[in-house]
Amino acid sequence: MSAQPALLRRAALLLLLLVLASSWACVPARRGGGGGDDDEVLNNEEAPDNNAANNAATGEGACGTELEAAAVGFLNEARAEAGLSPVQCDARLLAAARAHSEDMATRNFFDHVNPDGEQPWDRLNRIGATGWTAVGENIAEGQRSAAEVHAAWMGSVGHRANILRPDFTHAGVGVYQDGGRIFWTQVFATF
Repeated sequence: MSAQPALLRRAALLLLLLVLASSWACVPARRGGGGGDDDEVLNNEEAPDNNAANNAATGEGACGTELEAAAVGFLNEARAEAGLSPVQCDARLLAAARAHSEDMATRNFFDHVNPDGEQPWDRLNRIGATGWTAVGENIAEGQRSAAEVHAAWMGSVGHRANILRPDFTHAGVGVYQDGGRIFWTQVFATF
């Protein structure tokens, strides 16, 4: 009889952990977390230095640099496999994502809330990206390629939920390299 209460406590704790994990939509991913280091890396692109001269020299497209666009490509492949519509690249979300990646690197923090207390939606409003009805954000640090960061995000319940959220219509991925550190931010919105 004494084993039943212990079993019930364990089951209740497991249920509580599952509920908490499913309600967390934006758990940060660091290199080695989520998808692990043994995932296949399809592209070994190096993250660009994020400055205007570099972006102009690399011939950046609508979804950002080649590295940023590759991350959006993996995102849309995952959505297609799940039977979802692709998200469209959005210059405002790209700008917000890049700015947050750079902010995390230069002010040495790793969080969805910056040291000034700004949340992802605050940052969108500040740059004039209004009219959204839903916002999500994934962040990561250390992954060396779009394939690696995508694998890490898909290996995390909260990140995967953002990537596969049916009502998200637009996205932007911003990458910032600070010396040997690479920061990734993926911003989603429903417009």
